[in-house]
Amino acid sequence: MVCEYEKCGAIVTGESLGQVASQTMPAITCTDDAAEYPVLRPLIGMDKTEIISIARKIDTFDTSILPYEDCCTVFTPKHPKTKPKLSEVRAAEEAMRRADAEAAKAAEMDQIQSLDDLLQNFAPTDGRQ
Repeated sequence: MVCEYEKCGAIVTGESLGQVASQTMPAITCTDDAAEYPVLRPLIGMDKTEIISIARKIDTFDTSILPYEDCCTVFTPKHPKTKPKLSEVRAAEEAMRRADAEAAKAAEMDQIQSLDDLLQNFAPTDGRQ
């Protein structure tokens, strides 16, 4: 809904494979199925140390560690599923459509430079490309 409202072409996330329950292959498959726009994951293969390093360089780290209640902290179950069932995800998605509409209207958007421009300043220091 945010993409539609803001006329965006894709969703960009900070997901890194395996960091949390929602970032397992089955969970990412469910996310992609539910998304109506392409989901770009530039950090997907990076580890936590690499992500923190980039966050510090692009001056987003301090914001990322601010204590606030978001959907992750409010709705996280005690035992999150690492292998969600698509049918359950679709049923839950349908139940949340109204809340999503309200959240999309209240969303704040930040415009960043192109990903290529942003990442060219953060080439790995260990010789990898």
